Amino acid sequence: MKELGLPAIALPTSTGDVNLDDSVMDPIWAEAERSATPVILHPNLLPRGAETDYGMERSIARPTDTTKAAVRIMQDVFDRYPNLIFILPHCGGTLAFLKGRIAMFFDHPSIERPPELRGYGLTASQQREFGFDKLYEDRFCRFYVDTAGTAAWPQAIKTTSEVFKPDRMLMGSDYPLEAKTPEEMAEVLDTVYQIGLSDSELELIESGNARRLFKLTREVAETSEE
Repeated sequence: MKELGLPAIALPTSTGDVNLDDSVMDPIWAEAERSATPVILHPNLLPRGAETDYGMERSIARPTDTTKAAVRIMQDVFDRYPNLIFILPHCGGTLAFLKGRIAMFFDHPSIERPPELRGYGLTASQQREFGFDKLYEDRFCRFYVDTAGTAAWPQAIKTTSEVFKPDRMLMGSDYPLEAKTPEEMAEVLDTVYQIGLSDSELELIESGNARRLFKLTREVAETSEE
């Protein structure tokens, strides 16, 4: 990384039987945290157990694999490496849409759960009462996401911006799967401008967050854009 000047690490969300909370990953996590290097996670192209009928490995299994990886990171990896920086493509899989349901079953050994509620989901008020809400929110809000993978559906970008906020979003095109031509690229990228964000919020998504995360100077970023 030092020799080539790589600004980030790219990894799949799972590989075979190895998930991101497996201890075999610890040397990578330790170095990524030490060097403050962002880790970009891409879903496994054929997640374990994925059905391939009707393209479901692409439409359903891949975003689900991203979500499962995020839960493993929140429940385990952040315990050991709290300063890791993760970027999740495709609006974070299904995280923005399942945030409340994942929170319902979020558990952690540092917080005592009443015996009669073990194995049950907790309502929002119970999460606040027992202290799960703060820990969950802290870990959920550590993720960054990009805007790709929506087929230019504005509602997906809008929901993501409401859940993750623009200071945690990066512009994405999903080239060449989703955007294969200049016209498709323009349609996908233009979606971000259709949901009513302010100029300052758009600047963060367009380049501000990427420059900060990848330690890019404005000159380098502008050259890349050209």
